[in-house]
Amino acid sequence: RKPLSSSVIVIDGEKSCGTSFKNGPVEQKSKPNENLWFATSAAAIHHKNNLLRFSVSQNSGRVAIFDTNGNSLCINFDIEDVINQSTGEKILEKQVKRTTLYQRETVSANDVSFDDSKVKDVTGRLLRENTKLFGTGDEGQVCFEIRSFVKSFILLREVEKKMISEYTDPIEHAKLREVLKKILLTKSTHSEIQRYAGGSKERAIDNLNNGKETERDKLILAGTCCSWCGQQKPSTSLKNGVVSTYCSQTCAEEGRLRRGTSGSTHIREQLFCLERGKCQICGIDANALFLRIKSLQPPERLNSLCNANWKLPKTRAALERLLQSPKEGDFWQADHIVPVAEGGGSCGLENLRTLCTPCHQGETQKLTFRLRLNDRFTSSATASAGECSGKRNIDLV
Repeated sequence: RKPLSSSVIVIDGEKSCGTSFKNGPVEQKSKPNENLWFATSAAAIHHKNNLLRFSVSQNSGRVAIFDTNGNSLCINFDIEDVINQSTGEKILEKQVKRTTLYQRETVSANDVSFDDSKVKDVTGRLLRENTKLFGTGDEGQVCFEIRSFVKSFILLREVEKKMISEYTDPIEHAKLREVLKKILLTKSTHSEIQRYAGGSKERAIDNLNNGKETERDKLILAGTCCSWCGQQKPSTSLKNGVVSTYCSQTCAEEGRLRRGTSGSTHIREQLFCLERGKCQICGIDANALFLRIKSLQPPERLNSLCNANWKLPKTRAALERLLQSPKEGDFWQADHIVPVAEGGGSCGLENLRTLCTPCHQGETQKLTFRLRLNDRFTSSATASAGECSGKRNIDLV
């Protein structure tokens, strides 16, 4: 007896065709890691509770595994060890040609594939060394949670990965985005319309000028306390011959970003360490393009820029300067995701992204249009309110 139609099983958004015997049995061909993925996904579907928590090291980038109570299970692994080589090459691939948002080739969840043997090794070590916590039927669930966390982490922006690695509490595999939103809401107020906000030193200067200086302000201005948080500096920073502005590395990073004492140079340096000059809209590696253009002779630079779909400057003088003396600042910018004019001032790295110069110009034009539209709306509302007020006065008279 031959079934009339095939069955389709959907597990975690992936389709698996069941047996179809219209013209006799058909041999099913599966991908190398398809069977294991379906098995672990199916085990996770029937499992009621999560078994693991994860944390990423700030120094090594290795993933440490914890139980549900946050206790370390003394097992960690490197993400590059459990993914296939093709996935690693896809992640590290650099593009030096601008594309539209719809043409951009990004790493998606379907592109992330795993090395089954390495995932089994990590799972096996975890189960062998923690026999009191896990049973024989937990292997599929453990394997699924490891894969799920790694896949979710790989798809984050570099700035977001940094935030997750700085987060102290272990995280469930399914709550990575939820925790990230919590971090962003804690860090981002987006209420400042000034590009930079002062730290404790700027506030102390304001108090001094207004005649409201406190003892703490005197210590800050004397250099005994931190210029950002206002706390006492460590004793090593107060020794003779030592020049110190901040009390810790954390205050140094936040102060340089938010106080604006070193201009935009330090912001670009920190952002480059995370995103390596790659545009977050069109995907071009703007830093790689800059290095390529710089290595060419001026007559060759124009053709190379045109081949990269680069938007050339409109004026002849600007184009000539770009061809004769290209600078890194001509190719990529540190852009505020929430613009300063719309409350995104005094921000940290969570509100910054890398944009190539053409994409940055496009975002600036959109912002200008929005601000003009808001001004017109405000002016119209004010005029309408004035007319209504005038009419009421006339009626009263």
